[in-house]
Amino acid sequence: MPRSWWVERQMLTGTVLGALVVAAVLAVTPAGAWVVRPAAPAPHAVTVSNRYTCDLSNYGYTGPPVGISASAVLGPAATLQTGFSPLFRETGPVSFNTSVATLPASVASQLANLDRISLQAAIAVSGASAATPVAKIWGTVLGALLPVGPLTQLQVVNAVDTTFFSRPGTAWLTPPAASLVFTPYRNFRPLPTISCQAVPGQVTAVKYTVTGPASHAPVYSCASTFRTTPYLSPLSMSITTSGVRQVGHVLTVTLSSPGTGLAAPAPNLASKLAFTGKLPVTGAQAGQVPLNGTTTSTDSPTFATTGQLRLTKPGAERISYPRTFVYTVYTQNRKQQNVKKAVFTCALTSNPAGLTVQVAP
Repeated sequence: MPRSWWVERQMLTGTVLGALVVAAVLAVTPAGAWVVRPAAPAPHAVTVSNRYTCDLSNYGYTGPPVGISASAVLGPAATLQTGFSPLFRETGPVSFNTSVATLPASVASQLANLDRISLQAAIAVSGASAATPVAKIWGTVLGALLPVGPLTQLQVVNAVDTTFFSRPGTAWLTPPAASLVFTPYRNFRPLPTISCQAVPGQVTAVKYTVTGPASHAPVYSCASTFRTTPYLSPLSMSITTSGVRQVGHVLTVTLSSPGTGLAAPAPNLASKLAFTGKLPVTGAQAGQVPLNGTTTSTDSPTFATTGQLRLTKPGAERISYPRTFVYTVYTQNRKQQNVKKAVFTCALTSNPAGLTVQVAP
């Protein structure tokens, strides 16, 4: 089912009240002196475990290092995804778990009555079909799943990634995540972070064959406030016109897109979708068609926005896909009752044909 970027997940703590967490992207540092294990295929799930040491100095702790371990479980399958919908779902092949880390009493006492804790982590992704350089590990826990008193333990159970593949082919995931960064929140405001660095050891490259039909849709490179690393995706779109194709008339130009593009990215969570862009026009009357569309029909199978093209000269006109656009998904958080937004800024990387119309005198 669709999830927002703070999807609720139940977390386990072991023997003491605690729980946690989340995960979001953190840039992976180079492997450095770590040993790279020979590449392994993934006909079955592959589990890669690593140890981390956590820095608690932001809470005044100067005692012995506190350790935690994390396991990335890389499943055997990887399938093609396009559009924005996969970004709001658990789509990747990785699940992620940590052991229980017991916090010193001096730190736990400063972490009482929390309402959220997040964990940032990422695993390197490479290969022709990879659309982003990292696999984003994510999840969340809020409110009642956290202890009322001090947080005595840290643990993540079944956090998952949103690894994004834009075309069929071979991809490689290379754990471990170089670092884990926990961010506690009180009254939904961030407290000082707890950063855990991986203990140098083996790096395992796991091979995936990404399956799915190749797309001939225009390809965009998108960055956003939601996904911190740019990624590539074919975005299915079509351009149509209505009206009289004759000098002195005005054409209504429509850009429409199904679920493999702009439509229904998070139908159970989104409250509004907005698109701003321009369609380049070349030919007898060069120019552009401004588009500025908003809809609250967030579960519609198609997103569409229209603009006007005034016809002043006869001849052939080519209407192309937007070179750049901004797409915004507004999501209502049920717990906090406030609206968040994910803003995607996208630039065209391919050269699709677009639509040609003949304007009569």
